[in-house]
Amino acid sequence: MRKSCAEVGEACFYTSMTTLVGFLSLAFVPAPVFRHTGIVLGVGVAIALLLAMTVVPIFFDLMPAPKVPKRLRLIDAVNRVAVRIAIGRPWLVIGTAVVVAVISVAGIVRIKVDTNVLERLDADSPARVSRRFIQKNFAGTNFVDIYLTLTSSDGDFLNPERYQRLEEFQRAVASHAKIDHVRSITDLVDQIHREMGGDDAPKSRPLLAQYLLLFEMSGGDGVDRLIDTERKTLRMSARLPSIGVVQTHEIGMDLIERGREILGADVDLFVGGLNRIIGEWIGDIVAGQKQGLLFALLSTTLMMMLALRAFGAGILSMIPNVLPLMMLGGYIGWAWQSVDSDTIIVAMIAVGIVVGDTVHFMTRLRIESARTTDVTEAIRQTVAFSGGAIVKTSLILCGGFLPFAMSGYFTTRLLGTLLPMTIVVALLADLLLVPAMVQVGILRFRR
Repeated sequence: MRKSCAEVGEACFYTSMTTLVGFLSLAFVPAPVFRHTGIVLGVGVAIALLLAMTVVPIFFDLMPAPKVPKRLRLIDAVNRVAVRIAIGRPWLVIGTAVVVAVISVAGIVRIKVDTNVLERLDADSPARVSRRFIQKNFAGTNFVDIYLTLTSSDGDFLNPERYQRLEEFQRAVASHAKIDHVRSITDLVDQIHREMGGDDAPKSRPLLAQYLLLFEMSGGDGVDRLIDTERKTLRMSARLPSIGVVQTHEIGMDLIERGREILGADVDLFVGGLNRIIGEWIGDIVAGQKQGLLFALLSTTLMMMLALRAFGAGILSMIPNVLPLMMLGGYIGWAWQSVDSDTIIVAMIAVGIVVGDTVHFMTRLRIESARTTDVTEAIRQTVAFSGGAIVKTSLILCGGFLPFAMSGYFTTRLLGTLLPMTIVVALLADLLLVPAMVQVGILRFRR
C-alpha cells in the first residue's frame, strides 16, 4: 500500500483536482441550477478524494492480501496496437491530429448558439404536442409585444402626424421576414373607419378620438389593452414562427432600431415577450459559460505544470486534452444548424474529466523517463504500467454517463451522448498522440 500510494497517489490527487476544477467552473454560469450543480459535484469529488486517501487504505489493511488479477487480453491488445502505431508512425498520428483540428475549427466557426426551450423535450412530450396543436389549428405560440411610450409632453399618439408614422412603423413590422402577423390600435381604427364609410384622406385628431369613444360607448372592450387613457403609451403585438429565443431577441432589437428611425427620438420602444427576454438572458448565460470554460482550461493547465514540474511539458500536455474539445465543437458545428446554449456545459465538464488520463500517463512517463535514456522504452513501460488503468477508467466513465442518454430532456441527454464521445476521443489522444509527441521529441522531460 505504501508503494501504491507512492506510485499513483500524486496522480490521483491531481486527477481529482482537475475534475474538481471542471465542475466548479459551472459556478460561472449565471443560473442557480448550474451553480448549485457545480458546487455540489465539486464538493463530492473532494470528499471522494479524501475517502480514497484515508478510508480505503484502512479497509485494504484489514482485508486479506488481494490476488493478482487476470489481465484483460482485449485491453492489453488495444494498448499494444496503440504503442506500435504511436512509435512506428508518430508523424502520421500527429498529422492526423492536425487535420482533425483544422476540420474541427472549420466546424466551430459555424456554430450559432440559440435555445428553443420546448425543443429540449421529447417530440411526444405533452408540451410539444400542445404547441403543434395550437400552431396547426390556431394562431401559434410565439408572440412579442412592442410597447411605445411618448416621452414628449407635446401631444399624444392621436396626433395625425404621429399616427401616420405609427401606421408606417406597423407596416415595417409586418414586412419583416420572420413576422407573419401584427396587430395594434391602428387596426381597430381602420376597421371603424371603413365601416363608417371613411375615405383615404388622413385622419384628424378629433376623428381618431371619436372613433375610440364610439367603440367604447358601443360596448367595445379591450381598448385599454392597446392604448392607455392618456394616449401616450400603446401596445403592438406581433406573431413569430417557432424559433429560438436568441433569434427572437435579435428580431426584437431589429424592431427597436427600425422604430427609432420611423417614430423619432421622442418615442421610447421596448420589446417584451417571454422568449425575447429569455433570449437576452441567454447572452449572459453563454458569456458565463465561456468564462467558466476558460477558467477550467487555465486551471487544468496549471495543474499539469504542477504535476509534471515542468512549464513547457505542462503546456504541451494540454494538446491531447484540447483536441477532444475541438472535435466536440467541430462535430456540433457541422452536424447541427443551431446549438443549444447548454451544449457548452458538456465542454466545461469534459475539461476536468479528460485531463485525468493525461495526468496518469504523463506522471508515469516522467518517472520512466528518469530511469532510462531510451525514449521508446520509457513509452512502453508507461503504457504497460498505466495503459490498462487509463482504458478502464475511461470505460467506467462512459458507462457512468451513458444512462443519461435515455433522458427525455435534451441537456441531460447530452451528458449521455456527447460526453462519452469526448471521453473516447480523449482516450485515443492519450494512447496515440501523447506517445507520438514524446517519440518525435515534441514532448519530453529534462533528466
